[in-house]
Amino acid sequence: MPPDCSEWGGVFLHHISQIRRYSPNTISGYRHDIARFSVYLEENKIHDWRSVSTNTMRAYSAKLNRSGLSSKSIQRALSTLRSFYRFLLSERWVDSNPVLDVRAPKAARKLPAVLDVDQVSRLMSATETEPLMLRDQAMLELTYSCGLRLAELTSVNILDIDLEEAQIRVTGKGDKTRQLPVGSKAVESLKLWLQVRNQLAAEDEFSLFVSRTGRRLSAR
Repeated sequence: MPPDCSEWGGVFLHHISQIRRYSPNTISGYRHDIARFSVYLEENKIHDWRSVSTNTMRAYSAKLNRSGLSSKSIQRALSTLRSFYRFLLSERWVDSNPVLDVRAPKAARKLPAVLDVDQVSRLMSATETEPLMLRDQAMLELTYSCGLRLAELTSVNILDIDLEEAQIRVTGKGDKTRQLPVGSKAVESLKLWLQVRNQLAAEDEFSLFVSRTGRRLSAR
């Protein structure tokens, strides 16, 4: 005869401890997850593990999520119950695994950190003399001044810049070209960069900004 419903969790824990030889920490985690789910079943007047459905498991996952449990912790709890039901299936004490297609809610994505106004100001006002530093500062100033996308910035050629008129010709999405004004600080930074650009750029390179190898910078 199969063990009573209330004993199934204990049988499973004995199995992973004595047969599967799981670590004490893992067994402790499994015990906690099964006990917590047992309380949920009692609260919802579900007295038989065989009565648990996929909808039951989805409701349980949602409850854990509402309680503030992290997505990672919910995934672990569901993984425990998925293994538990897999064991019950192997012993033919249940007919299906209700946890099989249940997944934890996706973790909320954190927004990327951004620089505040003071940090941007300090970055822009840094005094540099090395060619790569002057290049980077000119790139930042130009991007900030004109609101360029990364692909637009790396596609700019020397002939696209008119420092006397403080303008730049930019090719954007769909190969659409537009003329943009360039701020005075960006113009100053570009002049400093152009004074040292030849120290890096290959003779036949027309890109405004070049890499250490002397060629056009890629978006990467």
